[in-house]
Amino acid sequence: MSEPTLGCFITSHGFGHASRSLGVLEELQRLVPTLKFEVFTQTPYWFLAENLDPACFIHHDVNVDVGLVQKNPFQHDLPATLDLLKDFLPLSKSTIEPFVNRLQRSNCRAILCDISAVGIAVANSLGVPSILLENFTWDWIYEQYLDEMPAFSDSIECLRSMYAKANLHLQTEPVCNRIPGALSIPPISRRFRVPRETIRASLDVLPDEHLVLLTTGGIRGSYDMVDRLRERSEVRFLLSGSSGTLRREANLIHLPHQSGHHHPDLVRASDALVGKAGYGTVAEVQVSGIPFARVLRDNFRESPFLGAYLDKHIPGFTLSETDFNGGSWLDRLDELLFQSLKGIGNGNGGSFAAERIVSFIA
Repeated sequence: MSEPTLGCFITSHGFGHASRSLGVLEELQRLVPTLKFEVFTQTPYWFLAENLDPACFIHHDVNVDVGLVQKNPFQHDLPATLDLLKDFLPLSKSTIEPFVNRLQRSNCRAILCDISAVGIAVANSLGVPSILLENFTWDWIYEQYLDEMPAFSDSIECLRSMYAKANLHLQTEPVCNRIPGALSIPPISRRFRVPRETIRASLDVLPDEHLVLLTTGGIRGSYDMVDRLRERSEVRFLLSGSSGTLRREANLIHLPHQSGHHHPDLVRASDALVGKAGYGTVAEVQVSGIPFARVLRDNFRESPFLGAYLDKHIPGFTLSETDFNGGSWLDRLDELLFQSLKGIGNGNGGSFAAERIVSFIA
């Protein structure tokens, strides 16, 4: 019989869901070295290959989710989202069959879903267990917009019924909507690979220099405050996703998303992080133990839960999108850099999740 396979259906809304799932997959490989993965997502191949041995997975660049259509890293487009949902749901037989046919040929033992409900439907058709991994689900997110756009109701009901069919439900902190019977686990972050000092040296950052990482998450944005950054010449600023190639400009380091550097290592190499608060960034900041000046998205239901979790566990302060883009946070940069740390999180949820999933595939 061929090697065991885990099907993976991952939403491509930013990189946070993929980074979380990859944190689980790398732990599963430690437990089952022969395990292979069939990964269905529009998250780019390079992102997967930076985190998993390419010999152990097959990437299927296919849409498995609608999520929210983004105008930019901080703002979404509800009418465009609703238009796509009307075409996507309810799932048709012609949508499900290609996934089923593919996985029938690969000794698929189970399917992991973050937070694509398509994978749950495919698992039901295959007759294999499904695992839902989430800190929120799309039906819960869309509920916020019902008063403004009642047409979301059909998609909400469809998704809710699909999510309820998962055989194992794992909720990762910070959990937004606790579900009876679901298992709550710590935040999931990918493991570090390269020592902090090695990363800083590769970026030409001196041991006594402060390094501040700026990020807009997996959705590329612009950094409109660069002139103000240059004024703080004694501080090095690492601008994630700001350029197609690595480029140094005075005290600025422009870094592409596909940089060759493992992002958790970049976070740990920094003295502080400033930017968008998404799940992956929050998990990486907590395990790295650095302060975080964070932008929480307006009109997004997850934001208050992320904010409360950050206030409790991670030093820093909250910024508006205007504050971030205008650079007014630089007036508080010294405050940020010298905040006392609240300690590193209690374990990595990736190993907790893998230990519970492995019984389905071993």
